[in-house]
Amino acid sequence: MFLIRTGFWLALVILLLPSDPQSQRALVKAVQAGVHRAATFCERNEAACDKGRQAWAYFKLKVASAASMASQIVEAGRGTPSAALERSKAETWASPPRVARRTTPRAGTAWPGTAGRADWR
Repeated sequence: MFLIRTGFWLALVILLLPSDPQSQRALVKAVQAGVHRAATFCERNEAACDKGRQAWAYFKLKVASAASMASQIVEAGRGTPSAALERSKAETWASPPRVARRTTPRAGTAWPGTAGRADWR
């Protein structure tokens, strides 16, 4: 299925590419200009890049903190991750699932969406 999807999108891209040499040169110039603008974004917008760098640094700090917490949880009392998985499976299948479902409305109340309707009663 992956090959069929890839083939479809590749054929679509090839179909949309220009066939005459003048249009091909124009497309190459436009792509080069777009790549140049993307590559020099930080030179033109230093403030935005500084904010992006700060956000990336904060994100990396949060990932490191989360990884450290996860490591501590696994190591402290839970044992190995496979033992925790086995324990979780045992706890899951130890008792049947509880289904809390009301089939009739509570006394003195109406079903949601029927309040104030005369034809409900």
